[in-house]
Amino acid sequence: MMEGMEVLLNKFNDRFQQMMKTKLVELRREASLKLSRVNDDLAREGNVSASSAARLQNEVSLHLLKQIISAILESQRELISTHEIPFSDALATHLKNQMKTYVSPKWCEELCKVKTRGISQQHSARLKEEVHVNRSFFLKRAEAQIDLFVDALRKKRPNESGSPPKEVA
Repeated sequence: MMEGMEVLLNKFNDRFQQMMKTKLVELRREASLKLSRVNDDLAREGNVSASSAARLQNEVSLHLLKQIISAILESQRELISTHEIPFSDALATHLKNQMKTYVSPKWCEELCKVKTRGISQQHSARLKEEVHVNRSFFLKRAEAQIDLFVDALRKKRPNESGSPPKEVA
């Protein structure tokens, strides 16, 4: 039984990696286009400063972070349904760790790299802190959604006799 679950999780992980690779490229392209459009708008209005550019970059980074976490949740749910992954005690932990791998603190550091020329170190530090605080918030919210999803799988799990669990009125 455990061997079968391991094979299932390996298939799940392989497919998840493929899906996320495509989604990450798409989300980064969208973020880049959004940043370019807003930068162009600011330039037309004459509101270009290092501070406003850094702030804008940070807003786009926060949006990208949120979108990636949403894409991870969506992909996990889709694949669990498609591969009919059953409930296991370790499933929620596995999904949460998988998510944290994609939006790791190191990844956030890369995301936070803004052009700091022309802005103070204090402003730059505040922008980085904002990304890390939002990362924690988005992850906690996503982890709660994973817990609810996995709990729903647990409730669907057949009981020892092989029949679905009886509903309590």
